[in-house]
Amino acid sequence: MAESFKKLNRRRFFSNLFSFLFYLFLPQKLKSAKNELLLHHTPFGFKNIDPNFKRARGIDVFNWLISRGARRSFSKEIAIIPSTTFNKELVQNKNQNSVTWIGHSTALIRFNGKIILTDPIWSETAGPLNLMGAKRYTPPTILRDQIPEVDIILISHNHYDHLDTETIKFFGKNKNTKFFVPLKLKEFFTDLGIENVIELDWWEEKYIFDFKIVCTPAQHFSGRTMFDGDETLWASWVVTSKNKKLYFAGDSAYFNQFKEIGKNFGPFDLALIPIGAYLPRNIMGPVHVDPKESIQTFLDINAKFMLPIHWGTFRMADEQIDQPPKDLIIAAKKMEVDWNLIAPFKIGETKIW
Repeated sequence: MAESFKKLNRRRFFSNLFSFLFYLFLPQKLKSAKNELLLHHTPFGFKNIDPNFKRARGIDVFNWLISRGARRSFSKEIAIIPSTTFNKELVQNKNQNSVTWIGHSTALIRFNGKIILTDPIWSETAGPLNLMGAKRYTPPTILRDQIPEVDIILISHNHYDHLDTETIKFFGKNKNTKFFVPLKLKEFFTDLGIENVIELDWWEEKYIFDFKIVCTPAQHFSGRTMFDGDETLWASWVVTSKNKKLYFAGDSAYFNQFKEIGKNFGPFDLALIPIGAYLPRNIMGPVHVDPKESIQTFLDINAKFMLPIHWGTFRMADEQIDQPPKDLIIAAKKMEVDWNLIAPFKIGETKIW
């Protein structure tokens, strides 16, 4: 493992060096044209395009992590996240579009007879080697081997709670499964021996089966170590067919590109939008929507029905693990949005869309 890590670091170093030199010696006219088309690209990776975007300072994040750890060592969070058993018959019905919330950002979507999974994670810990990191608070009610054969897996970015090595290995055994990933993330899969990977940049699209799949922007960041920050892209995903449209927001703060996505591809029949991991706002605000912003995202993209994701599974922020739905219903009342269109699912619950 140590030798593999050294090879990976060497490969990353020379890749970044080449990219920097290539960019450095580009003629100025070409540089300008490249910047206009690829505002989110940098010589070393990627960045968010909102000119006002500003991540929390490292020292603030460090202090928050220390204080959070201290608080949790003296208190025990107790909450009940509603769950239900797997509706196998409904999911297996190829003539009915359905969506099942597995937990966190993992959803099983039946779409035009095909099975789509989003950011699948079944591990007990979201972290390196599944040993360190956020522990799973609510177990899944659906086992991996209960899932029908998966046709498409959408990956939003490489954070451990969205890209889980063990789960990817499990589904990667099926050579027919197509993985869609943001730019520069294909290498993660090929290192695991998975070759059926389609890598796309923002606004790029690919036709497969009877779908058009589009990689769309998000406001977030990437990285699995202290040394690979923002080297791979983060994204949301649009999946459209002749009769239905799906949007998977992945992980994102609120930003103006949601309106652009809605304008270009909406209205959406189903939208998977995060509602959790939003406190404290000085830390989480630049990269995670809060429940009110989740509803605004729902409105911006012009969606008909929402599956709230990114809550109730891993304790990742300062709000209580069962707080997001409570704040969501308060925001829905203030914004006069029909609760039936955005109400959270139980873990394992399946609904028609």
